[in-house]
Amino acid sequence: MKQIILIICILMTTASNVWPCRPLTIEDCGTTPANKLSMEVGFEFTMPEETNTDYTVTNVFNYGLTDNSDAGIEIPLVNLTQDAHGIGDITLRSKYLILPENDSRPAMLVKLALKTPSGSESKSLGSGKTDAGLLFVITKSFGDLTLFANGGYNVINLPKSDIWNDNSGFFGIGLQQAIGKDLTLLGEITSEPYWGTDFSDNPVTGAVGITWGINQKVTMDFAVRFGLNDGNQDYSIINGISINF
Repeated sequence: MKQIILIICILMTTASNVWPCRPLTIEDCGTTPANKLSMEVGFEFTMPEETNTDYTVTNVFNYGLTDNSDAGIEIPLVNLTQDAHGIGDITLRSKYLILPENDSRPAMLVKLALKTPSGSESKSLGSGKTDAGLLFVITKSFGDLTLFANGGYNVINLPKSDIWNDNSGFFGIGLQQAIGKDLTLLGEITSEPYWGTDFSDNPVTGAVGITWGINQKVTMDFAVRFGLNDGNQDYSIINGISINF
């Protein structure tokens, strides 16, 4: 624990400006600046109705390729109540800002993601499938208020995917409201419908949270995520840190 605290203190004195999109599930239109490295560490504690997940530590590293694009890797460390623990399914991802925001239009971004079957399926640490996703993002600010909209498509179990029964969509809306200089309130509603199931069986999830800009280098976050229909009755407590180098 002392080593972790020391590392965080060093990062707080050496990192540059932070552009956090945690702790929401939906994406915003921010990208890591060119030739810069950013890091996010998130802790999610889940109180499930049926699953066995106890907590997940997600480590995200992004590198700015240009001023409007970046690439990154997401590495989850999963701990289950059956004493199984280890690396989950690693995701490779990249974002490209199609259009920056101006007074007359929102910002528009596209994100590509590839989830690998790196987690053990037998230990329930991963799905055992390779998935690919395409996500479109729109962001528009009105003073201290920012609105988000996401829409995407996920191809499940490459290359054997059944386009109608296996695959899923992703839809989400969210907002963030600056409160003073350092605090921001956030909220979202998301859904990931599977085409081969009834709409009522698809999970709809809500989340509310807050971010605290410790300084211009480091941002902490906290959120509660909860199910909004019969498809998802779990709830989670989330906290994390975002740092840009």
